[in-house]
Amino acid sequence: MNIGLEHISRSFGGFNALEDVSLEVREGELVALLGPSGSGKTTLLRIIAGLDAPDERPGARIRFDGEEIDIRAPRQHQVGFVFQHYALFRTMTVFENIAFGLRVKPRKVRRSEAEIKSRVTELLGLIQLESIAGRYPSQLSGGQRQRVALARALAIEPRILLLDEPFGALDAKVRQDLRRWLRNLHDKIPVTSVLVTHDQEEALEVADRIVIMRGGKVEQVGTPEEVFHNPKSAFVMDFLGNVNLFHARLEGDAVGDAKTQVRARPHELDVSREEGTSPAVKGKVKRIQTAGAVVKVEVATDEGETVVVEMAHDRFSGSGMAAGEVVFVRVKEARVFMEDYSI
Repeated sequence: MNIGLEHISRSFGGFNALEDVSLEVREGELVALLGPSGSGKTTLLRIIAGLDAPDERPGARIRFDGEEIDIRAPRQHQVGFVFQHYALFRTMTVFENIAFGLRVKPRKVRRSEAEIKSRVTELLGLIQLESIAGRYPSQLSGGQRQRVALARALAIEPRILLLDEPFGALDAKVRQDLRRWLRNLHDKIPVTSVLVTHDQEEALEVADRIVIMRGGKVEQVGTPEEVFHNPKSAFVMDFLGNVNLFHARLEGDAVGDAKTQVRARPHELDVSREEGTSPAVKGKVKRIQTAGAVVKVEVATDEGETVVVEMAHDRFSGSGMAAGEVVFVRVKEARVFMEDYSI
């Protein structure tokens, strides 16, 4: 199922939640809507679901597989929706929760009991919860509840699967495990999916493409690799991970005036005890963090700023670097942006 959104706007009183958003979600892909609170991502998801309607403006359209649908007729949307807080029926077992959408269909399109049982059993296998089909939601962990909620959404064989911060209520380790599980499940059942998240790592890990939103508008669309390595704005770069900010004077006259900002991620910097011949920023080591996949060296520069440099453990071990030492930070790779912004 292909989703086409054209010139979608939505206002609430004097607040513009969405402003002229156009977007295409290709058949079978998993697209993440990523942005800070208030960026419009959940409003856009609700409009796709038919739970909300866009403002009536010229050119505003929603198309499924090229066919325009009535934006005020939710039943036409045929979506499965997974919420952050599960929304499972407490008095129903896992099996009955998954079967619910199949049982409430109109009689003329409802499956037989044998077919419903077969479908639910198939989904229990996919979510790896066959052994607890008879349990109730209160007897499940948060991760298990979210998997049941996802199976219930898939049971009706939706044309589109929508996920609104599905792992937001879970702890970090469970979220990490479920992200990998969701990506594997999506590869097995390639239903067109739209995921809302404010978790950058989550979007980069599970999505085929990422839509980065800010202030009700689309800031950039691309694969995880494209938006991370080739950000189109300072906002996108800053939002997708830790960034060190330098002023233009560090790069010399060729960069531009003092308003120019040079940004580099921690792994794009190098730090050493030798001054060398290439341009460098002088500073003093404030803190060294060795716990983790890489070593993080925090440096207070002579300009009064703090930068963080990441390096491999083996390189750090051979450097002899220690807190309090004078060091020199060099930029291996950086991006220059002229604009200022505010979230």
